Amino acid sequence: MREALRHLPAPPGDTLTRECLAFIDSFLAAKIERISLYRPGLEFLRQKMAPSKRHLLDLDCDIDIVDRLCDVWESVNDRCQHSGTVTGLYDPLLLGNPTFSYYTCALSSGASLTNVRLPCVVSDRRQGERGELVDGCIAEEFQRYLADKRYLYVNLMKRRVPDVSESFRSACIERHHHAQPTFLPCSLACNSSLFHQRRQFRRSSSAAQFRRRFLRHIAGKTFHVSIAALHRTWRERCADLFNTVHRHFYDTKNELNRDERKVFVVLFYCLLIDELLTSGRSDHFSLVCKDNMDRGGMMNALFYVYLLLKNQRELTPHQRLDLVFLVFVPALLVSNRTIRETYFWRLREALRLLLRKGIPQGGLQVQAVTMKRDNG
Repeated sequence: MREALRHLPAPPGDTLTRECLAFIDSFLAAKIERISLYRPGLEFLRQKMAPSKRHLLDLDCDIDIVDRLCDVWESVNDRCQHSGTVTGLYDPLLLGNPTFSYYTCALSSGASLTNVRLPCVVSDRRQGERGELVDGCIAEEFQRYLADKRYLYVNLMKRRVPDVSESFRSACIERHHHAQPTFLPCSLACNSSLFHQRRQFRRSSSAAQFRRRFLRHIAGKTFHVSIAALHRTWRERCADLFNTVHRHFYDTKNELNRDERKVFVVLFYCLLIDELLTSGRSDHFSLVCKDNMDRGGMMNALFYVYLLLKNQRELTPHQRLDLVFLVFVPALLVSNRTIRETYFWRLREALRLLLRKGIPQGGLQVQAVTMKRDNG
């Protein structure tokens, strides 16, 4: 509708079209900030479970929340039929993939952070002969939403891989920083050899060798940071964060097996996102892959718990239900399935470490994290 109005011929001095466009922009912003899918999403999840399993959503503090997540995953996964992948040109606004606010984080400084759940914001325009994406742009509705915000966009897609549509979308997202400097895209490449511990990372369990390869890789083409304050110190800061994860979660072990290294990477990402939010002085942020169900679903759930544990020792029953919502509802709403097992496994193991070891000191000073559970 907005695009059609923008291209209508208008007489000189016309104000009606401008007023209509302004109304649409304010409506979209209000929709993202005010609408909650929390209660309908959890009810949808409940209906997907066998009646004999619905008691699994009764979460008190005596229950091991990670074991309970595993029980819910098995219960829902057994009863879902994946609706499949939509082929052709991708448009985040036309595929039934909802955008809404997850939660707000109040900081000790008096500032606040709003986490927004959304799919990749690139609208495809044209494909090449082999089906690869050759033209696309940031959805105009999202550009308008960004207007008065300092927005950290953590991109979890592939980047700079030839003939891969995700790489094209990543480049489009990263370029948009030049058009809107308060839009701060940072790419962490959740499909790289580092993330999956493949190729050169698979061979050795030496923590020292892992560190050398890790820091060499993070300075390469699979990562991108648009926050100027981090450009000069990027490698040194990443080295500090690596050492913190190694010391705090792994007691500076000399050997790390492949499974431990996989979990290490996502824990490092939590500390890195904390650093990006702090250095970028953002007021809004999103952790986004393409459809925000698997890579994004994993990181959104993990980072929510990471923020909660900044100023408390365990999750309340309400926060445990929030975690269930973050893990399961997005994939159910979009593709009628659970989060993929490989990402769920990594989330599960990372949560165990977070809940047992707590959070290292430093970074964001969190006062409260408030999940958006109702409209308004």
